[in-house]
Amino acid sequence: MRSSLDSKYALLGAILIAPTVLVFAAVIVYPLVSAIYLSVFSIYTPTMEGDFAGLDNYSRLLTSSEFWRSLLNNFVWTAGTLILQITFGVLVALMLHRNILFRSLARSLVLFPYFLSTVVAVLVWRWLFNDLYGVLNHMLLWAGIVGMPVDWLGSMPNAMVSLIFVGAWKYFPFVVIAVLARLQSIPNELYEAAT
Repeated sequence: MRSSLDSKYALLGAILIAPTVLVFAAVIVYPLVSAIYLSVFSIYTPTMEGDFAGLDNYSRLLTSSEFWRSLLNNFVWTAGTLILQITFGVLVALMLHRNILFRSLARSLVLFPYFLSTVVAVLVWRWLFNDLYGVLNHMLLWAGIVGMPVDWLGSMPNAMVSLIFVGAWKYFPFVVIAVLARLQSIPNELYEAAT
């Protein structure tokens, strides 16, 4: 009796999980296997016809200076963005945890970058960083900090710093929410005992 009931639950579980497994296979497994299969061919036509290349594509990839430069840029961007997100996220969360004037307004403003559409954010930041008519260059020139407009997005060090800043700005509210939630879960008795 017990084993037939267990087998019915097992069958029901398999039926219920089948759509998820099928979607996972269609969205993740098939494209991954297809990409690995296509990576061993030299394909130059839209019909996906090509010659078998073996591991030659991987050999060219690993000896390409452009690949290693891109990998380094990716690492620098990721590390810089994470460091800024965590640093400013924790600092802002600590400030918002205190009883400050307009605390609820400040919390809403902190969440603004997170809710702003990525397309809109990119357009606004591109306008701010523009070397000809950008707001940032206008303010720096007006204040006398720079003598001529800075090309924020055209040269490598400036472009990387700009991208790191924008990436950190877009996602630091997530850190603020996480840290603020943990701070608010600490009982007041612990604060009183610590003082």
